[in-house]
Amino acid sequence: MTPATAVLIQLLQEFPRQQVAGAIVALGRLNSPDQALHAQQTPLGINLLQDLSLAEARTILLQPTTRLKRHMRRRKQRIDNFGAKSKFRISGYFDDDFPSLLREIPDPPLLIYFDGNLKQLANRNVAIVGSRRCTSVGASLAREMAARLATEGIGVVSGLALGIDGAAHRGALDENGVTIAFLGASLEHLYPREHLRLGREIVDSGGALVSEYPAGTTPRPHQFPERNRLISGAAHAIVLVEASEKSGSLITARLGLEQGRDVYAMPGPVISEVSKGCHRLIKQGAGLVTSADDVLQELGWDTETRSLAHRATLSPLQTKLYGFVDSYPQTIDELMLRVTSVEILGEVEMVAQTLIELELMGFVQQSGLGYIRTS
Repeated sequence: MTPATAVLIQLLQEFPRQQVAGAIVALGRLNSPDQALHAQQTPLGINLLQDLSLAEARTILLQPTTRLKRHMRRRKQRIDNFGAKSKFRISGYFDDDFPSLLREIPDPPLLIYFDGNLKQLANRNVAIVGSRRCTSVGASLAREMAARLATEGIGVVSGLALGIDGAAHRGALDENGVTIAFLGASLEHLYPREHLRLGREIVDSGGALVSEYPAGTTPRPHQFPERNRLISGAAHAIVLVEASEKSGSLITARLGLEQGRDVYAMPGPVISEVSKGCHRLIKQGAGLVTSADDVLQELGWDTETRSLAHRATLSPLQTKLYGFVDSYPQTIDELMLRVTSVEILGEVEMVAQTLIELELMGFVQQSGLGYIRTS
């Protein structure tokens, strides 16, 4: 632990994180907490610690006795939490390994606890988020998108939740990619428990589990929306895959916009409840994407030629049929109609055989409702 991080821990034992972070940001993002603590003259003309003490004193003195008791109880909890030793590594706001993108957001974390490797957060990353109660199609699309991004060396950021988050992490791991999970509790209280094994796989594959919550912090409802700002903040772009109108992932999208990130959404059936949030976001100006390649193109990121090179090995019929398969499942009968509509004479009866060939080559897969692209 660096001296600067030790000072931050002392500050966080005394004051709420938002108060400390707000003061640091207001003071022009000073180079170290020591500078903030001991500077006699600052842009605000007041010592940081003095400023915090005065602000807190005013707040306490103007509140009823019940508020004072609650403040003292919370202060004791902060001292207990931040005073406890964590078995995981810590990176502080002023440390060299602290993710630069997180340092830039309006409400930055001051400390992050992590298990694994933070190096990917210095590279290109895309956040994939969505509903916990997603459809099998949505999970498949999220997994496919993450896998494709991983083949380009792009990190996948998400929140380790059930549904879309878990599918995104899995997709990156499918291609031996790196994925980062931001948690809504301390690392000792990994949640949901169903993803304990997935969390270990993320770390073992070169990724990381990250939390701003100190040891002993159990999962609480308000912490998940709070951590969403870290998911969006650590990525260059956010992709929403299946979200209802009340989905928490919409918070991540909104925070991403406030942080200056590119936000995209994947459309779904107009009658689907879990796509209404995506449709609303698109109406409000989010980019419409249907695949990882759309995201890469929107971001202007150069990609490898792996997919194109493989595609060059396809026969003319395979190439034509592959062009009809997209991100939403289609049955063989539906693909037959599309082939017939463009009059590929003499080839209709070979659609089933060609689909099997494309599946064996890894270009399409069956989702349960039909065939979808995998690359």
